[in-house]
Amino acid sequence: MKRYKLIVFDLDGTLAKSRSNLDEEMGVVFSALAEKYFVSVISGGDFKQFEIQFLPNIKLKEESFKNLVLCPTCGSKMYVLKNGTWEKILSEDLSDNEIEKINNALEVVSKKLSNPLDKVYGNKIQNRGTQFTYSGLGDEAPLSVKMEWDPNQEKRKEIVNELMKIIPEFSIKIGGITSVDINRKGIDKAYGLKKLIEYFKIDISDILFIGDAIFPGGNDYSAKEFGVDCVQVKDPVETMKKIKELLN
Repeated sequence: MKRYKLIVFDLDGTLAKSRSNLDEEMGVVFSALAEKYFVSVISGGDFKQFEIQFLPNIKLKEESFKNLVLCPTCGSKMYVLKNGTWEKILSEDLSDNEIEKINNALEVVSKKLSNPLDKVYGNKIQNRGTQFTYSGLGDEAPLSVKMEWDPNQEKRKEIVNELMKIIPEFSIKIGGITSVDINRKGIDKAYGLKKLIEYFKIDISDILFIGDAIFPGGNDYSAKEFGVDCVQVKDPVETMKKIKELLN
């Protein structure tokens, strides 16, 4: 197997089930990987999601945290651990004008396409500062309900198409299992990978990206377009197998 320097992961659907905590075994093998490689996680979620979902089960030696970089909101933010505190070293914040445009477009499309029979859990529209995320059933929907809502991505493809008619100047991608991510053009996971190359001072050929949405329109696909080696997984079980291969 080719020897990489940096292993980059998506979070939801890759390291953990959607909006669910990293399980204990995944935390152990991920931590073991971070002792051997530079590692990063790029997710559509905000940093708070990392604090709840990812970090509690990461058991790294103190000196190995220098190998880990967290990239929320599809790489438009970056965090590193310094003196025991997670410090934000990058934030591509949306302007007030951009926020207004995106929010208005999401309101229009949501009213047009929402099924009145769908129960909504929490907020459908989330402003994450550097990114907007639209969650079809709300950001607190149970996983069992989310899994049944749009298994073939047809609903979200329609949402993406409608948004593109209103705000074509933005990057609009399918993410997670019920969500659509909206970023400034050029801000996607490929952007995050470029920043990781700069941070770790490595080459594009040194990176392996692992994700569950490496398909046209998916929010992991920009990694493939960027030219890094990619592994498509269908769930955390497949990710676990790949990590164990890398460890061996």
